[in-house]
Amino acid sequence: ETIRRTLNYYLEQTGIPADDFIAAYHMMGAQRNCRIAGTFARLCVRDGKPRYLTFMPRVWRLIEQDVSHPLLTAIRQWLDANIKPEWRGELKVAA
Repeated sequence: ETIRRTLNYYLEQTGIPADDFIAAYHMMGAQRNCRIAGTFARLCVRDGKPRYLTFMPRVWRLIEQDVSHPLLTAIRQWLDANIKPEWRGELKVAA
């Protein structure tokens, strides 16, 4: 609810076309959260910091929200074809 109200307020104040802004919002969100997922994976694998993996379910929820936008269908399809659903949750590191 807070996000929706904030976006609506911003759009009212700026006069930016809502469709254009919302598409850009989802594209930037998807890019940002994919980068964060990669960073958390690197921190775990390379730097031995597995605690970051506990944040992965939230990051994946955000990615999936963003790629639900129609303009990101190709990215959603790529993710679905290449990243197994079980990898999108909290990952465990083998001891």
